[in-house]
Amino acid sequence: MLCDKCKQNQATVHVQKNVNGVVENHALCAACAAGMHFTVSMEEVFKGFLSSVFEMAGANTSREEAGNPASCQGCGMSYASFRKAGRFGCAECYKAFRPQVAATMKNVHGATRHEGKLPGRLAADLLYKREIENCKAALRKAIEQERFEEAAGLRDRIRQLETAGAPTMGKGV
Repeated sequence: MLCDKCKQNQATVHVQKNVNGVVENHALCAACAAGMHFTVSMEEVFKGFLSSVFEMAGANTSREEAGNPASCQGCGMSYASFRKAGRFGCAECYKAFRPQVAATMKNVHGATRHEGKLPGRLAADLLYKREIENCKAALRKAIEQERFEEAAGLRDRIRQLETAGAPTMGKGV
């Protein structure tokens, strides 16, 4: 196949250009391809990435779409349109498509909430402090809801944690 631009050399580079849904295919020789400056914005790369992530997870979303709105009430965008475009149409889309997006994120990342990473030497201390904070929050909630047996258990767990101390407390970290 000859180059579409110079019509002389053998085409070795195939370029597919998609602008607003209009697809153009070009077969170019190495010289003509080198002379062309292909520019792709990071937005286009990210959009393509998101689109591919949601397309890969598409098999799992057909079940979830059954119990959810067919389109966003704010802008009218359908979930299929979002998957194709790789971005939402309005702020209401976050609410409208939350179950599908959460399921996709769980498939891709293994969780729907970012936990972050902990520094190796400080991980034990941070996890210890986080567990005490979580227990105290649960204790307050149990007391507010008058679940006193649960509250007593949480109180005992907090005392146990505080008595034992943090894993590296006093060890000169």
